[in-house]
Amino acid sequence: MMSVSQVDTYFSFGISNLNIMIQRCQPLCKTCIGPNQNDCTEWIIEQNSYNQNCNDGYIFDIEQQKCLLCPMGCQKCLDQVTCLKCEDTFTQQGSSCYCLNGYIDEFTLDCIANITNPL
Repeated sequence: MMSVSQVDTYFSFGISNLNIMIQRCQPLCKTCIGPNQNDCTEWIIEQNSYNQNCNDGYIFDIEQQKCLLCPMGCQKCLDQVTCLKCEDTFTQQGSSCYCLNGYIDEFTLDCIANITNPL
């Protein structure tokens, strides 16, 4: 802003009515072009990385900023639907885990093999 003063005259010019808009990015997003998750152009950490100190059977969710449970029987997952590696007692078919040779324990959710008694 600049002011000029002359004899009995005072001139002033500058910027008026300046509006500043602040737009927030998603949590853990370093730069973005909008407020939505798809608007993030650079993440601080890789989105949905399973290397965010989550135990086996869990996946880090960037939006909720916490570890979420993988699908039943899954040791490593890409998201809450897609399994990358099943637990040892489960059988993997595609991106899902199944308890094919036994039953699922209601308390532990482990796949328990059926034990047959030899005659």
